[in-house]
Amino acid sequence: MAPVVTTGSSIFSYNIITIFYFSEYELLSREGKSHDEAVVEAGAKRFRPIAMTAIAAILALMQLAIGLGQGSTMQQPLAIAIISGLMVQMPLVLLIMPLAFSVWNRRPRKKINVRTRARYFTPH
Repeated sequence: MAPVVTTGSSIFSYNIITIFYFSEYELLSREGKSHDEAVVEAGAKRFRPIAMTAIAAILALMQLAIGLGQGSTMQQPLAIAIISGLMVQMPLVLLIMPLAFSVWNRRPRKKINVRTRARYFTPH
């Protein structure tokens, strides 16, 4: 249960990075790049900060996970749970999220007739 909670909380904390990813995508698509090019380039630009943050956290927690130092045995399960959550979260944020966005954004949108839309939004 702890790795699931840790993964959920670390993914929640990476929502800020996700916002930067989508803002990067919007800038690239406004520059005239195609959808696929913008998704790939935004992912490439966001890869380094996401990877560096996760790797720094993993390296910082390795001392506790290995069990070095006095009193580290009490914190060892927490460190292992956080490290496993970060290791699961990285591919989710870097690979699955852009893939899901790409699939979701390619969906053909239903066009609404202007008269039909006016009928729904005007008071009767």
